[in-house]
Amino acid sequence: MFGIRGRACSLGVTLTVFLALCVGSEYGPFASGKDNSTKGPAASAENREEPGRAKSKNNSRKKARPEKSRTKAKGSSDDAGANSGNPQAGQPGGSYVPVIPGATGTNSTTGTGSGNAASSNQSRGTSGAPRFQQPADNQPMSDEAAKKEREAAAARAPNPAIVQRVIDVQNRMTPGVLSQKGVVATCTGLDEDGNVVIKVYTTGADDPKVPKSVEGVAVLEVVTGHGNLLAGPINPASRLPRPFPIGVSAASVAEYCGSAPPGGGTIGCRLKDSEGRVFALGCCHVFGNTGLGVIGDQCIQPGSDDEVPLASCDPADVFGTLFKFAPITLVDITDPNAPFTKIDAAVVLTTKAMLDKSTPPVPDGYGTPRTQLETRPFLGMRVQKYGKETGLTTGTVTGLNVNQLQIIDGNSPATLGFARFRNNIEITGDKVVFFALPGDSGSLVVTMDRFPVGMVFSQIGGLIYANPIKDVLDFFRMTIDGDDANDAFPPGKEGRATPNSP
Repeated sequence: MFGIRGRACSLGVTLTVFLALCVGSEYGPFASGKDNSTKGPAASAENREEPGRAKSKNNSRKKARPEKSRTKAKGSSDDAGANSGNPQAGQPGGSYVPVIPGATGTNSTTGTGSGNAASSNQSRGTSGAPRFQQPADNQPMSDEAAKKEREAAAARAPNPAIVQRVIDVQNRMTPGVLSQKGVVATCTGLDEDGNVVIKVYTTGADDPKVPKSVEGVAVLEVVTGHGNLLAGPINPASRLPRPFPIGVSAASVAEYCGSAPPGGGTIGCRLKDSEGRVFALGCCHVFGNTGLGVIGDQCIQPGSDDEVPLASCDPADVFGTLFKFAPITLVDITDPNAPFTKIDAAVVLTTKAMLDKSTPPVPDGYGTPRTQLETRPFLGMRVQKYGKETGLTTGTVTGLNVNQLQIIDGNSPATLGFARFRNNIEITGDKVVFFALPGDSGSLVVTMDRFPVGMVFSQIGGLIYANPIKDVLDFFRMTIDGDDANDAFPPGKEGRATPNSP
């Protein structure tokens, strides 16, 4: 898990991720995605490698290889990416095939909406491209084509009654399992055969006791490493003319300017309240000083680590002030009754003269998000986001009801520790790219036809996690200032091929 705030180096806490011990794990098909449909496409062995690495019976008590030697994505060669750009090093990602958890196979469908990031003029005061360029082999789909694809995916999704039954069992087992050292998250997802299972994510250390099944539901242990809020450096040429688009670099002056190391995250979208005021939505660990923010703190675009000269924090870059944030509660990780933090979110009071409501134009971005929400994400749903670090990316929902332990490493000793988050959405990137990287915290996740689903805030291995957007908006009592055209609403059951589809 990782907060997607831009930072040149990780602060406060240095963690050693131990090598994993592969312990036998057998599980049977309790809940199958094939009850009313074909198996969920998100977990198909033909289309993608399992994010993380499930423990194997044949490797019992055998130490895992280091991260770089783990199983490659299907279709990659032993030297894949050796001479290609490394996204972590800030190079174009063209043919780079990640070989770490979260990388996927190369058999994704075309027409994903993945396109070139906006071109960059490397000087201050110009529009900057995301640091990691996405492959430009596909064009965004039309809303109508995206709607049809979504309805087809919903028809293939597991029976929601079965999914809910597994979630109920997962909720009962989570407190005890998550309180063990070495366990970082649980969620409801699919195994490689399309069966609905409980997934338990572990660091590979401390040898936690993970059952093979609970109440008749199979449990799959997946080694991923620790989770963090998304933090990392980004493109240094990203100051944009006002009004600037959503999906770009921004940060809090209080946390990242002056004596603090530089940093930044992404503005997810523009919100509005009942009084007609407009706000920028992002993460608390970007705009709310990781829970220590003071209402009225100034916020800048770009974030301090994207300014030229570095971390100059020019007063002319201020676009608004902190209006409200959701507190982040630090916990004792061994306490099974430790409280959960629901969302990692903050809003910045701004103006329409400062902030637009759309991403950069298609095909570089997806355009304007819908005002109406998609509140029923399902396993196998395809989504997209635009963020300051990786630009436009697409992915698939591979986990629901994610309850996770996050490392909190803010710039103050009061924000060093761990927090538990609940009811989040897991997303795995399509094709050969990451769905998000450090710096993308705050990015709005939307369906392929632009209905908002969630907001990116953290990572476990190569898996990305988003707060459900309804939880975020309910907390602030605001709505998305987006596209109301054609009275568009997400398709309901009447538009789906199977009555029991979510």
